[in-house]
Amino acid sequence: MPRVTVEGPWWLIILVLLWAIPWVIYRYGRDRERRQELATWASHNGFPFRPQRDNTFADAYPNFRCLWQGRHRWAFHIAEGPWKGFAVTAFD
Repeated sequence: MPRVTVEGPWWLIILVLLWAIPWVIYRYGRDRERRQELATWASHNGFPFRPQRDNTFADAYPNFRCLWQGRHRWAFHIAEGPWKGFAVTAFD
């Protein structure tokens, strides 16, 4: 009868996949839930809502240096409009 040996990192790959797959599913569901909650909030407050990424968002606010930090500068889940006499922009 042949003997089975544990050689190589295949068990580590399986372990990582067993962790990563449920995590990805959870994150997808959580992101979807957040997008829906923000869309509901925006609709309730009369704001138009844009869930897609906007790579040019920082260009509209050049004085906000925090928007110019990092390599991946985009905004998503954007709600903009007037609120109690003020221009409001909310985003992730």
